[in-house]
Amino acid sequence: MSAKPLYQLKVTLQDFRPPIWRRLLISSDATFFDLHSLIQDAFGWEDYHLHSFRAYRNKGKKRIYIQDDETNQEWQYYPFQLAEELLPPIEERDEYYNELNTHLRQHINEEFPTIRYEYDFGDSWEHEIVLEKILHEVAAVPVVLGGKRMGPPEDSRGWIHDAEDIVAASHNKRSKFWQELVKNWGIDIAEDFASISEEFLSTTFGLDAVTITDPKERLKNYHR
Repeated sequence: MSAKPLYQLKVTLQDFRPPIWRRLLISSDATFFDLHSLIQDAFGWEDYHLHSFRAYRNKGKKRIYIQDDETNQEWQYYPFQLAEELLPPIEERDEYYNELNTHLRQHINEEFPTIRYEYDFGDSWEHEIVLEKILHEVAAVPVVLGGKRMGPPEDSRGWIHDAEDIVAASHNKRSKFWQELVKNWGIDIAEDFASISEEFLSTTFGLDAVTITDPKERLKNYHR
């Protein structure tokens, strides 16, 4: 049970209509890795791609990256290579934080209620995270409170947005769309696309399908 202020967050996956979203409840003292772990569980993903949180300040001129240290080191290129006079003003320079010891309250609050989360830098699943409420009560957290629609399958960015067209074409295999799909991918993969697309469109989100993983246990998989 938590006595810390609790954050009610709405996480919306961008570029889908109708929207795909989850409502979460988590301690304001939780780390960003804890939030990442909860998002993975909420959307039903396997956590085998890179991820990052981003915040923006000073009217978008200042970017704040919250991710693992290895990624931070790769992205922090210009402060060490450019002379001071060539750098942006201090108030506009990027900042980098380790998600393992950076707490939500440090970068999500009433003044700055919105942050971005990206999962899978190849498929680039972009999410908007909005602080809806700050609750001062005792509750068991983290927890998924609700949501809409099944999360898209892993590694499906290139075709999942065509899910409705793929399903329709699979029922009219003389259509130009289906013939192109088979030509480009082969019949077996085209059939897989159709099956997965139909499941994605027809499956509703249910809280009973969510299993919350202990972030400490998840973290062990990162070091195997």
